[in-house]
Amino acid sequence: MASADEAEEMVELMAMLGPSSAESGESPTKRQSATTASKYNRWVAGEQNREVAAVLRAEAEKLKKQQAERKEAFLQGVTARKQEKAQRDSKKKQQAERRLQDNLSTGQEVKEKAAALKAAKEKQNEEHMERGRAAADRDEEQRRKIRKVKGDAFKSVAEKTARAKQQELDTTIELAREKERVRAEKAAKAERVRQQTGREVLDAGQEFAYNQRRAMAASTSAAAAAAKDERKAKEEEHLSKAKANKAAAVASRAAAKQKREEIVMSRQVARQPLSIMAPEPVQTGGLSPQPVVS
Repeated sequence: MASADEAEEMVELMAMLGPSSAESGESPTKRQSATTASKYNRWVAGEQNREVAAVLRAEAEKLKKQQAERKEAFLQGVTARKQEKAQRDSKKKQQAERRLQDNLSTGQEVKEKAAALKAAKEKQNEEHMERGRAAADRDEEQRRKIRKVKGDAFKSVAEKTARAKQQELDTTIELAREKERVRAEKAAKAERVRQQTGREVLDAGQEFAYNQRRAMAASTSAAAAAAKDERKAKEEEHLSKAKANKAAAVASRAAAKQKREEIVMSRQVARQPLSIMAPEPVQTGGLSPQPVVS
């Protein structure tokens, strides 16, 4: 309906804008069209509105296009930033992996060096222990030789001392066992007596047991004193033998020293010239002077 009115208004407008009224011989103030001014004004307003609408649509399209371009640029920027971030993350990951590999390789090297140092230290300790064992073996061999040189006297004394100590220990153990056995027997006997007799008998039994304990204590003390005296006597005997062996060793060293001095003196006398008179003999350890050997 609106388009028909517009078409009609267009036709009327074209009629108004057709050949002038002067050419047709009509008065210029006379209207040739039946279109009213209101319709014309509405048409003009419609045209203006359509022009404004076209401008607004163009501006809206331009604005929409700009917005689309800005959005596209924004999306491209976001995509570029994402790609850059992904590249940075990938680069960081690669760097982290390289650092991890470097650390692993460095740790492996450190572990290998530590293992090598540990092995060297263990080897050094083993060598040190071997040298220590060899030195201990040499010391033991030296001590064995010394013990062999000292003779069987010291060995017999040590064996006798060990046997005496063992006998003393056996005696002590046997006394303890005997004491425990007697105590158990007395306890059992006392329990039987306690169950079978009255108070007077119990008192008498306790007195008897007390006397027996005193006698046992006296005998134990006497045995311990005898063992102590025997041990002391054996120690004194061992000390006297050790002193005698020491005196014999001192005398043996003195005799060996005297013998060496005699040998040195004889060699000195033998090296003297024949034309020189022999010096006065030196008395060494009560020995007779040796004549000069030609």
